[in-house]
Amino acid sequence: MVYIFDTRIDEALRRQGYGLAVIGHLVLTYRLPLTTIKEVCAAHVFWAAARELAMLNGSSISTISLSEMHQEQADGSIFDRR
Repeated sequence: MVYIFDTRIDEALRRQGYGLAVIGHLVLTYRLPLTTIKEVCAAHVFWAAARELAMLNGSSISTISLSEMHQEQADGSIFDRR
């Protein structure tokens, strides 16, 4: 599993495909499901497009909360997923 937390694209560079290019690179490079941590509502359209891109490449994107991430870190399971 690849965890994604607090990603940002500079305002002047948004809506030009850079964010989706990064997601596509992660999907194709790691060939693992992606997990976002605490998606912000303002990025809802972006993440919908990213999920579609991931599915087209045989992957998926799920979301967990910040507290779930901390729990996985405490359990050690954040490092054990494959």
